[in-house]
Amino acid sequence: EESSALDPTTLNNVNGPSYTKRAVESTVLVQDGQLIALGGLLQDSYNDSMEKTPFLGDLPYIGPFFRYETKTHIKTNLMLFLRPYVIRDAEQSDAITQDRYSLTREFHNNYEPNVRILSNETLLQLPPDNGPGSPMVSPLNAPIPATGPPTRGIPQKP
Repeated sequence: EESSALDPTTLNNVNGPSYTKRAVESTVLVQDGQLIALGGLLQDSYNDSMEKTPFLGDLPYIGPFFRYETKTHIKTNLMLFLRPYVIRDAEQSDAITQDRYSLTREFHNNYEPNVRILSNETLLQLPPDNGPGSPMVSPLNAPIPATGPPTRGIPQKP
């Protein structure tokens, strides 16, 4: 498990910006299908910013009327859960893939964004579970490669 972010204190550094990286590594013994929590990473970030009208925002006594200050506190909690499955054959792999894709489609279809930039904005539609254009290709129904000789270029019109 890893979390990385740009370090804001190094943005103007001569060598370029650097990143902060936090990582967790674990070795566990679990049963097939058992859920386990591997760990979590907590992060608190604070940010103070100020926008002001040039010169007027710096004046004593009346300066606060010409500037806007914000303070933000962001708390991030990243937790990693693992549920391993031992896949013994292609049918079991297809069943698990289909189940996960169905969950993804259900979540996507029930999602309503709070803010839309454009009023007529349409949400991305996922392909059907197993219809044409499905993102899942089973080894049992994978495309069959062409058997003829390869074509050379695009045919020209007479």
